[in-house]
Amino acid sequence: MSELREFELLKYLKDDGIYLENVSLENCSMASSGTYYLYFKKCVFQNVIFDGEHEEWGDASFFECEFRDCMFCGDFGETYLDWRENFFKNCLFENINIEDGGSRSSIVDNGFLNCNFMNVNLNQDIHLLQLTISGGEMQNMSLFSTNMISNVISNVQMNHVKISALYGDNIMDSITFRDVFLEWESPYDPHPDNNIFYQCDTRGLICRKHLGGEYE
Repeated sequence: MSELREFELLKYLKDDGIYLENVSLENCSMASSGTYYLYFKKCVFQNVIFDGEHEEWGDASFFECEFRDCMFCGDFGETYLDWRENFFKNCLFENINIEDGGSRSSIVDNGFLNCNFMNVNLNQDIHLLQLTISGGEMQNMSLFSTNMISNVISNVQMNHVKISALYGDNIMDSITFRDVFLEWESPYDPHPDNNIFYQCDTRGLICRKHLGGEYE
């Protein structure tokens, strides 16, 4: 993406946070919200860069927003994320780092169409629930201490990905696995985890399931 103007978040500061609702933004970048809480609802973003590279981000909530051709990048530290019922199309998530230590983040009931995830490290206790991910690529990703439940992932290329999670009721459809390590524990032990792998190329997939203190 070419150089974009910076959107001045602090112009919308109210008390302890930045609140935007029913706003459309395009062709701009957001460098930081400082330590302020960031709340977006029913907003539309087109060609917007969310950059965590330079300064601290406050907690960020996105509800019922739409993202098209956007980019998320940088070190977001211990940022708490609450993303619900959003839709992402043709977006890039690159060189992202989120560390443990903050509150448990929740990314719930979001849709991702033809999005790419490159060099992403989520080392935080985070809920990834009821996500629909279709198309795109995941490369050089590490997901630790996550709850991944009731997600549908289809037609995605996974390359050099490591996942350690509570993992149940997920559908993996037409996935190509290359150098992928999946270590999971069922959220329903001692009952089946109900994960489905359908028409996947699993030649590059290694699975290890945790059972009662042991791995199989």
